Amino acid sequence: ALKIYKELKEKTDSGYFESLIKRLIDSDHVAVVSLVPEAGLNEKNEKILADKLRVFKNGLNAGDVERIIEEHKKLEKYQNAPETEEEKNCIPTLSRGDISKKAEEIYNREAVIGNFPAVIHDIPTNGIVYMRLLFDISGIEDEMLVYVDLLSSLLGKMDTVKRSYAELSDEIKLNTGSLTFETAVYRKYRKRNEFVPFFDVTIRVLNEKASYAIDLAEEIITETRFDDISRIKELLAETVSEKSRDILYNGDEYAAGRCLAYFDCASAFDERLCGIDSYKKQSAMLEDFDNSAKRIYDNLERVSKQIFTKENALLSIAAGDTALDLIDVRLKSLYDKLPCGKRINIMRNPLGKLNEGFMCASQVQYVAMGGNLIDSGFEGGGRELVLSSFIQGDILYPNIRMRGGAYGCSCTISPDSGNVILTSYRDPNLEETIDVFANTDELIKNAVPDEEAFEGFIIGTFNRFERPLSVFQKMHRSFASYASGKTYEDIMREREQILNMQKEDVVYYSKMMKEVMTNGYLCALGGEEKLKNSEKRFISLGKI
Repeated sequence: ALKIYKELKEKTDSGYFESLIKRLIDSDHVAVVSLVPEAGLNEKNEKILADKLRVFKNGLNAGDVERIIEEHKKLEKYQNAPETEEEKNCIPTLSRGDISKKAEEIYNREAVIGNFPAVIHDIPTNGIVYMRLLFDISGIEDEMLVYVDLLSSLLGKMDTVKRSYAELSDEIKLNTGSLTFETAVYRKYRKRNEFVPFFDVTIRVLNEKASYAIDLAEEIITETRFDDISRIKELLAETVSEKSRDILYNGDEYAAGRCLAYFDCASAFDERLCGIDSYKKQSAMLEDFDNSAKRIYDNLERVSKQIFTKENALLSIAAGDTALDLIDVRLKSLYDKLPCGKRINIMRNPLGKLNEGFMCASQVQYVAMGGNLIDSGFEGGGRELVLSSFIQGDILYPNIRMRGGAYGCSCTISPDSGNVILTSYRDPNLEETIDVFANTDELIKNAVPDEEAFEGFIIGTFNRFERPLSVFQKMHRSFASYASGKTYEDIMREREQILNMQKEDVVYYSKMMKEVMTNGYLCALGGEEKLKNSEKRFISLGKI
């Protein structure tokens, strides 16, 4: 393999690769494939299937029908049968006594680097700099958040004053591990509806290239040109197309985000920033692009100037001491180029109980239902993490996945925010799934696990967050603790609650689930016919 790489490298300046590309492009062997959508195709296919099943059923005799009924009864009996001791003993298990009582450390040290207020994460990085330039976007108005999301899709892909976007792309690939632009929202620990959102410029780079990587970041955030309207349209079209595909494949995440936005301020902010709300606005923006191009340009300029200021800036970094010294000098130049601004914190509100059904070209449904345990009078803590493992494994999985036929299901209960969300993934059902979610409390009472099974849920809970972490993941985890105000003592207290939880506590928490789910916050994405047949479940139906 090394010999081949050496030979290929020697051909770099010989024109070999250029001639190879030319030969491929000039080939006469070309096929053009067009994929054209057909309105009503799902309904047409369902009718064809229904007709086939009708013909098959009419061809059965009484004995065939009886045999199918008996096989179905056997399947139901098998699905509902508890595991035998022999089956349980087939899989090696841990006990809670095998779990360390000590949590992974938090690596946060406050400092000032290059005039930026900074959080240093003292983690060995093996010659790599991991850096996040974070800009507080609390002061961006709700109606402008869609442009913040669009900005994250454009930066690094537009011309700057110095370079074309193609040249810029080459420089990023040749000189950095990655240079990305994203958004992140951190909820304040146990402070209902308090949160801090950031525009995140993330750099991963070798020590010796760190200064140049900061040069590139500076060029992008201070000198990007938004006057190439055709390029903006092209990238907007890509963004809308990617989100459209993502909604169809990960609809449970979008339904969950929308459902949480009904009653949670941070989720409502995130929904306006990059959820269904943002997708619909960007789709409308693209459809009317020729008439709204000037407004899009103006708003991108506006939010860019609002975001990238001295007052909004914060640095999160993991790097060796030598690299930190070099970065300190280089960041001073970047800080000096940032304009002064005002720190504004706009009051936010959740969307309210909209309970929407979004119809799309899908043969399956994505259903989300939830609420907040703090709003319902309960105090969050580590025990809720065990409860979510139990609900997902012993309530949702047998009812939604095994009997219902959905590809997946989940239960997430956050001890930090108190948010509770139940979801189904690629679900053939709708009504049945909503009923399971709404009756979770009763199902909990009837499924209290034995000691051995409950021990498994304790272990499973740790499996969610007790995994080997990379340097970058440790850095993210530590900064999340810093941004949320969650201390190491808080983490240890929740850990102790998990380790000390008893199976009898599950029945108590069934009361909590009853209170939470009584509020009936619901959102679903799915096929038009399925949602229309269940229209009474929703306040409104619409297309996405």
